[in-house]
Amino acid sequence: MKRKYVAAVVLGIIAVGMMFSVNGYAYGGKRHSKNAHDFNKSISGSICRILMCEDILNLTAEQKDALKDLQYKMKREKISRKADIDLVALDIMNAMQKEVIDTKAINKLIDRKYDYKKEIMKSKVEAYAKIQGILTPEQKAVLNDMKGKCGMQRKMMRPSSRQCPLIEKGAGATGM
Repeated sequence: MKRKYVAAVVLGIIAVGMMFSVNGYAYGGKRHSKNAHDFNKSISGSICRILMCEDILNLTAEQKDALKDLQYKMKREKISRKADIDLVALDIMNAMQKEVIDTKAINKLIDRKYDYKKEIMKSKVEAYAKIQGILTPEQKAVLNDMKGKCGMQRKMMRPSSRQCPLIEKGAGATGM
């Protein structure tokens, strides 16, 4: 009798633990490495670094506008897709709490969630390609030679120096 009681308690604890772990994944729980590469931040950072080095790179007004437009579009898309992903995660959570769990419906929701993530990654690759198309070969060579030096030089010269040009104007006050 005592063994059955202990076994039931252990199984109950395991079941509750499994529910919480599934919920964590449904809400996009932070189960990835801390060193995971965030393409969105790197795109935003790349564009900001390019814009901060505009005088060294001799960017034209058209190039600056194209880079700012690209950054704006990427931020808008990130916000939109993040909202879509959050809504699907909420739907997954809701479906997981039903009396009878419809695995086919949940699997479709999971597929939709990762389709959104796949779209985000593809758009980030397109954004990198657009950046490469905006810059001239000479500017790319200068940028590759500088690799991180531009922002550091400005910080060393003027500690309160320029931030990303979009942040200066108040357009990018919310980080990516």
